[in-house]
Amino acid sequence: MERPSVQEPDSTVDGFGPDRWPGDSGRSRGAIRRALCGCLLVGVQAVTFAQSPTYLAGSRPFTPGELALLPDICKDIQGSPTYNGPRGDHWRAYIGNALGHMHHYCRGMRDLLVLRTVQLKPEHRQLLWNRAATEMMYVIQNSPPTMPMQPELWLHYGYAKLNLGDLMAAQRAYEQSRKLKPDYWPAYTQWADFLIQNKQNDEARALLEEGLKHAPDQPELVKRLASVGGSR
Repeated sequence: MERPSVQEPDSTVDGFGPDRWPGDSGRSRGAIRRALCGCLLVGVQAVTFAQSPTYLAGSRPFTPGELALLPDICKDIQGSPTYNGPRGDHWRAYIGNALGHMHHYCRGMRDLLVLRTVQLKPEHRQLLWNRAATEMMYVIQNSPPTMPMQPELWLHYGYAKLNLGDLMAAQRAYEQSRKLKPDYWPAYTQWADFLIQNKQNDEARALLEEGLKHAPDQPELVKRLASVGGSR
């Protein structure tokens, strides 16, 4: 049986929405582009190091180039499970005791970043997709369902599983993300993109229409709905 097509989400930055990393209101598209321009040398080094076991180690230190492109929480905690820096109170007020587990989120986000920006051997891509999914699930299981970043964690877990070809797990993850936050539009668009790429336009149309009930006139939902013959 031919494997369903999985392509990069349309009009996104690193696959996580057109303007920002989910859950990080400060990461605009312009900021990401500026950081990319400022980190070309780091990127060249990354291409070289990406083939080495050291670079692929999940517990290695974050590079300045990676931190420039990762969400603000990762800039602050930099892989530390015991972060008590100047922004500690801010993050504890937002996500509570889950802060002690968020270094796993940051490692997973780094893996997703590397997958989007570095040429990797197939076996290394498989390793990073698997590890990103594992890191996201670790935080999901070690934080309460009410933790505000749970919808995003399920989104990234679903995206990793989708790229691993585990379609049932991916579908359940996107459904859980939408259940926790019905107006979280990336959880609609990423799965809709997969449906559209695989000629399941009726299913995509129904999903996008459901999304627009919760996030009226959201541009990415409207654009995709138009692409499958729907109207708003």
